[in-house]
Amino acid sequence: MQCPSCSASLPENAQSCPTCGRQFVSASSPERGEQPAAEQATPPQPDVAPVAPAELVYAAPSQPFYSYPSQPLYRPPSQPYFGAPPMVPPPRREPFDTRRFLISGIPLWAGIVALIAAVATFGLGVFALRKDWADSAWIAAFVALAGAGIILVAGIVLLSLRRFQWLTLSFSALLLVTLSGSGVFALTSQPASHQLQAQALENGKQWQASIREYGLAGEQAPNAPDIARVDLEWGEQLLQQKQYHDAIVLFYRAADYESSTVVDDRSLSDLYAAYKASFATHAADVPTLEVAHFFETYLALPACLETCKLAAKELASQAFYSDGVAVLAQGGCASAVYDYQHVVDTYPGTLSARQASVALAAPVNFTATISGLPKQYAGYIAHLSAHVSPEELQNVQYLSREYAAALNANAQATFRDVRPGKYNFSFDFPPGARFVFWYWSSGGGSQPFDPYSAVVSPLCDGSQTFYYGGS
Repeated sequence: MQCPSCSASLPENAQSCPTCGRQFVSASSPERGEQPAAEQATPPQPDVAPVAPAELVYAAPSQPFYSYPSQPLYRPPSQPYFGAPPMVPPPRREPFDTRRFLISGIPLWAGIVALIAAVATFGLGVFALRKDWADSAWIAAFVALAGAGIILVAGIVLLSLRRFQWLTLSFSALLLVTLSGSGVFALTSQPASHQLQAQALENGKQWQASIREYGLAGEQAPNAPDIARVDLEWGEQLLQQKQYHDAIVLFYRAADYESSTVVDDRSLSDLYAAYKASFATHAADVPTLEVAHFFETYLALPACLETCKLAAKELASQAFYSDGVAVLAQGGCASAVYDYQHVVDTYPGTLSARQASVALAAPVNFTATISGLPKQYAGYIAHLSAHVSPEELQNVQYLSREYAAALNANAQATFRDVRPGKYNFSFDFPPGARFVFWYWSSGGGSQPFDPYSAVVSPLCDGSQTFYYGGS
């Protein structure tokens, strides 16, 4: 017979296995599991007919078994058994093959190195060398694609030689996809890189650099909303810093870059605030005429409501009047007259309009020169007359003679403190019975005769030449 536990050969009717210590009892035992003492005598058996040997059955040992089997068990028992399970030795481990591990991991090592190199290249270019993000991404993309190529070649070689491990090969394939995908993405998404860098620069208030990046991303006027927004933000910062001229330039440029309603409304609002603050400084370099025209334009906009119109009207009148004062100080009398008259006509009732009216009515000096006048007429009295009656060429009988001045040796008469306007110019022959006057004649039309030939302009001293044709 054989031991069901360790398969050792045993003699028939064996009660225990000397190899593993397994104990057996026959089916004819009084109690299963009892082990009679060695020295106890076997009781006499009754005489019975011989029977076939009883079949052996298994019973638990009478004492617990704590020892290990003397021989290893390499196959399960052929029959079920009772008691402690057999101990199976651990499987045999082969020694670690370092060379094979390194060779089979070449694709993985190359992928890891390429990934680290690509990230390091991008970081070095952006943070250390302060290069453009897109340029750094371009270089890192080539590094990543080179690493992907190495992985692919090494993987093909190892597959052909059947020297690979599936786990290493799987990670290598993942790195191949990652590197090749990131490299292609970096090469094909240059505008996106410029856009991201522009947003980062804008958040850092690096206005000029962000405008450059938005331009490299493809934005161009008149469809450049991001550049327009940066110009507005930049201008508003300068406005807070009281750099009004530069802020105004940026607000105008924002409207040129983007013609949307939102940008236009915001730029106009910012321009109004900038011009108002700039004009309030009364600095010599404030472009008052430019300010005046802006306020006048802003008045007509729907965004300027009643309260705005009152303020803008006063500001426009002040700006035009200030421009008139400035150009008058530089000798630009005609331009000053235009500014003053514009204030009076366009913004009546304002303080500037009253000031302009007073300035326009202020008296000035006027010099009349008679070309071709004989020298014997020196000392004769010349007149400026606001009224002539009747206003007929051959029938003039009356001259009002508000202003009088003697002709000098140069045939000039200088009138003092003359109110601006149109006058008749004349001089008298002694003893005053005759006078000579000059008039305008168009040679035809409904009013061929105009006796008011002298024009005294406001604000500045004026002069006029008249031609003598008598004897």
